[in-house]
Amino acid sequence: MRAKLPPEVVIDTYHAAFGLDEKPGAAAVGLAQYALVIIDEISQMQAHHFEHVCKLWAQADNFPVILLVGDELQMCGFGDRRAWTPPHKLDVAAVQKLLKSHPDTVILTCTRKGAQTINELALQLFPRFPPLAVLDGDVASNPENYDDGALLEDLRALRPLRLPIFKGMRAIFTHNVRKDVDFVNGMACVVQGYEGRTKLGNLSYYPLKAGYADTIIKYQGAELNHVTAFLDCPGVPGAAYTALNRVSFGKDVLVGGVVTAAHFQPVDES
Repeated sequence: MRAKLPPEVVIDTYHAAFGLDEKPGAAAVGLAQYALVIIDEISQMQAHHFEHVCKLWAQADNFPVILLVGDELQMCGFGDRRAWTPPHKLDVAAVQKLLKSHPDTVILTCTRKGAQTINELALQLFPRFPPLAVLDGDVASNPENYDDGALLEDLRALRPLRLPIFKGMRAIFTHNVRKDVDFVNGMACVVQGYEGRTKLGNLSYYPLKAGYADTIIKYQGAELNHVTAFLDCPGVPGAAYTALNRVSFGKDVLVGGVVTAAHFQPVDES
């Protein structure tokens, strides 16, 4: 590699490049001097060594791009804890842990079903009190209204999304409500209360859905503070790239159910 690549490209082993036998603050080579760091054969790296690299990256203000390369099906290296771990189970506890660590994250999925599943799990985090109301929410957000990805042709068969409303929950407008005051399609909000006397006018459902997760395609062109990409459907061209490009800085990304400050794991395609 050293013979083939230009001299400004540094080639070295894990131990030498990251000072794995030293404390992170005493590492001989800092990461801030690089624009791109490629770690090959990530499945060979021990978990505590990977955590060491993450600390170095944090000391560099997450400046260089870190590219992890490897095959989780190959033989492991030494040690009993791998940097590459099995995917986490998608349940209330997992969503709670994610939202506690990153309360402003937007979870992007490949499918409507995946987004609705995560939104339902997030709403289960409001267990102490009953909802302020249960409304007929956005029709297009109800996965039951689709057959093989296409909206049902029989309009009489369409059903609104049953949406519990909790004080403090995140929600999204799905239609333009008041363009004059910027209450528009795609606007995020937090529920402050509920007024039961509100009239729907000529609408048959409320243009609302929970605002914790949505499909990647819905957010094309959006700029977000933090993204969690949950790739719930394998083989979707451009899905991961589009999701990760919704943020302004590379440090504001989680890949789904996948990356934390100390762990990297592939999406389970089974």
